[in-house]
Amino acid sequence: EVGWTEAGTSTLWNIEYGIAGFTQGTGTVVNDVTTNPYEITGLTADTSYEFYVQAICDPTNLSSWTGPFEFFTGYCASVPTSIDGQGVGNVTIGVTDFPSLGEVSYENQTTPVVNVFQGIDTNVSITFLTGFTYDANIWIDFNDNLVFEESELVFSGVSTNANPTTLDASFVMPVAAPIGEHRMRIGTADTGQATPNPCYNGSWGVTLDFTVNIQVLTCTLAEATYTTAPDCDNDQFFIDVDITSLG
Repeated sequence: EVGWTEAGTSTLWNIEYGIAGFTQGTGTVVNDVTTNPYEITGLTADTSYEFYVQAICDPTNLSSWTGPFEFFTGYCASVPTSIDGQGVGNVTIGVTDFPSLGEVSYENQTTPVVNVFQGIDTNVSITFLTGFTYDANIWIDFNDNLVFEESELVFSGVSTNANPTTLDASFVMPVAAPIGEHRMRIGTADTGQATPNPCYNGSWGVTLDFTVNIQVLTCTLAEATYTTAPDCDNDQFFIDVDITSLG
């Protein structure tokens, strides 16, 4: 949404927009805009744009263009001001490892893309090198609107304070999760993520962004049942597994 302050009495405007730095006259023009603010659609993510606005006082009386005004189509910044210890040492999604980019509070790990599947476990583990308990929250922008909404929170948990320690942050991908690539954000902090906040910029935390490609599972999963068989005399037990279908 782009908006402006009308200095006169106009209720009709023209807008021109384009990639930041574009020469006016080469951008996309929208005539006879009747709403302020105005929603521009079909933009590219993680891109800086500029726009100009012109008031239509009457059909033969146009104001000069005002601008440029800049906006960015990326996700909200989440760059905590400090980290404990060495922060996050590694994240594993599925079978793909993402070693730390350094002792930093924000990591852009959006490449490579990781394939995940509807309706089954998405295996995620986070290795902390902090020496403190860390709250961890995971969001996936299922609707690709550049906002991590409360309904898109898929995991919340807390690590131990061991150094290092690995938190199992796995979750079941919703069966109705939209197919395709989406941004996944992991927000961690020793206190600041106790209430999930995808835009956290406070102290003592690490935020990481990834790209997941949600797919339909085309195979049939194996099926099994299990029972516990205790051996108390020898202080041990066994798990008997009966595989009913190999899938």
